[in-house]
Amino acid sequence: GGASASAEWTGKKLPWSSFSAVRLYYDDGRELNVSVGDCVCMHGDEEEPFIGAVVKLYEDSRGQKNVKTRWFFRQTDVSADLLEPLRGKLVPKDVFSSSSTDDNSVFFVVGVIKVAMLAQGAGEATVSV
Repeated sequence: GGASASAEWTGKKLPWSSFSAVRLYYDDGRELNVSVGDCVCMHGDEEEPFIGAVVKLYEDSRGQKNVKTRWFFRQTDVSADLLEPLRGKLVPKDVFSSSSTDDNSVFFVVGVIKVAMLAQGAGEATVSV
C-alpha cells in the first residue's frame, strides 16, 4: 500500500469526537472504507503488516484522524512455552487475539481483512487475506 493522500469521515458521528467509519484515499488511486469492528492490516517497521481490530475511529484535539486498534499476535510474537500446548493444532496463519490496544493515524491502515475466530475465549483466530 502507498501513503494516503486524504481521509474523510463517512459513518455516523458518535460521542467523544468518534465516528463509525472512514474512507481513505491513497495516492495510487485506491480507496478503502474502514469501519469500527473491521479487522485491518497496518503498516509498521516489520516486514509483515500488523493485524488489529478497529475499536474506535476518532479525531484528536489537533483534528488528526486516528484509529484505536486491539491487536492480534502472530505465533512468532508469542513465547514458545505458551504455544507448546497447541503444538500440532496450529497452521501458519493462525493468530491470537489480545487485550492490547493503542492509537495510530488512520493513514497506517493498508487494508481490511477477514479474521475468523476458531475458539471463543481461547484467543485463537485465523487470518484470511
